[in-house]
Amino acid sequence: MTKLQFRIWFVFLLTYVCTFWGCSVNDRCLNIPIEIMQKSNQKELFRKNNDRLCLVCYFDGDCSICYADILSIEESCKNIIRLYISYGKDTLMTNNNIGQLGLKNINLLYDTNKIFHSKNIALLPNHIFLIDSTFTILESSSKFDDRLKNKIRVQNK
Repeated sequence: MTKLQFRIWFVFLLTYVCTFWGCSVNDRCLNIPIEIMQKSNQKELFRKNNDRLCLVCYFDGDCSICYADILSIEESCKNIIRLYISYGKDTLMTNNNIGQLGLKNINLLYDTNKIFHSKNIALLPNHIFLIDSTFTILESSSKFDDRLKNKIRVQNK
């Protein structure tokens, strides 16, 4: 195969992948599916606070280690909206863990069918997203770290 043939084949393959697997400008917007939003009052939360930032944490509700991020977020980010989306299968265990941590009034949604995951697959493995009122991602991370905390401080001024 010549270099020219390889380049043509590569451009074709890249175009195909980007067209069918969703490489687009929208990859910087978080898609929170209506199917999981309509089961709660979260739509109202976003309508009432349309000028504020939101921190979205997508976590495995069946994994006890994931709750460390939730605790850290709750302690550090009281001045922004926080939304937690659990993809764990056992919603009773998730509720129990949240209750044991004393976090009974958090904004928690369940995505047991992984609808959120399928609509945002290009954005994952990051699971913590700082978004604005248009769901544009301002920052994302796989953990709640100092870089993300600083970005929240800067954006929230």
